[in-house]
Amino acid sequence: MTIRVIDVTLRDGGYVNDHGFTPQQAAALVAGLAASGLDYVEIGYYRPHDEALYDGRPAACCPAWYVDQMRRVSDRTGLTVMAHVHQVMLDDYARLADQGVRLVRMPATPARLDAALTHAERIRSLGMEAAINLIRASEQPLDLAPDVARRARDAGASWFYIADSNGGLYPHEVSRRISDIVAATGPAGPGIGFHAHDGLRLGFANTLAAIEAGAVIVDGSLGGMGKGGGNCQTEALAVHLHRGQGRAFAHERLARLISEHLLDWVDRRAFALYENCLAASMNLNLDDLRALREDAARDGRAFLDVLAGRLAGLMQPAEAGALARGAA
Repeated sequence: MTIRVIDVTLRDGGYVNDHGFTPQQAAALVAGLAASGLDYVEIGYYRPHDEALYDGRPAACCPAWYVDQMRRVSDRTGLTVMAHVHQVMLDDYARLADQGVRLVRMPATPARLDAALTHAERIRSLGMEAAINLIRASEQPLDLAPDVARRARDAGASWFYIADSNGGLYPHEVSRRISDIVAATGPAGPGIGFHAHDGLRLGFANTLAAIEAGAVIVDGSLGGMGKGGGNCQTEALAVHLHRGQGRAFAHERLARLISEHLLDWVDRRAFALYENCLAASMNLNLDDLRALREDAARDGRAFLDVLAGRLAGLMQPAEAGALARGAA
């Protein structure tokens, strides 16, 4: 089963820097994420009637020129936006379809569910994918999400998410919720997704629990940059899916995106933590790492590049070739 990943750095990361990414930073992130093997990149919130409020912060509102610029650098990666239904009219979605946006995600509470379902039908009619994201999952009764998921299925939604907005769920709670949703919607239902927050430092563990319970699409952000305690780290998901499922990701490129564009807003050890994540995925001990560092120094190569190359070497030749092409 292929697990899809949406990178939400430009959207959820905006809670950290007040959506202060420059167009140049945004374009570099989208291009790099696309070249690294990400399935979708969420470029911001869609607020077509509030652009004047967010002048100079395009990721907060996704004006037409910004979407065009991101589309030009996104290659085959699915361009994604998030839209609050009370900020968007049904006719506003046509512009996104014309600009090549693939997926529109809508946060939903019980009070706004009917409107979100109507918007999902409109989005699907324009040829885009639509996702209903049931937010604040830790506050909701257990029987709510399966019922909402069935309604999302009947409205033709492409994806149905639960979002641990408060970062308060434990893995067994995530597993229970996702399992119940999968059972309720059946094989013909929407793909089930999970959006983690790292309030309890369980974002990655909760995301793995969701995948094991049947989620087929999950979110991450570079360096975990996001609201509150942050998000599940995109790089941790990339390493896990690379090692566990043979998905080819360009780790060198992902690491450079963090070090070149995000160190003002994420843990400054994020690059070193990425190295450690790669090493841990291959069960390397201190003696192994010392030898690899010596090899890297002798060959004039970055240590992370050596680790990424070693991981690629554990894959089948065709998969390793795909990774090398992505890093070129």
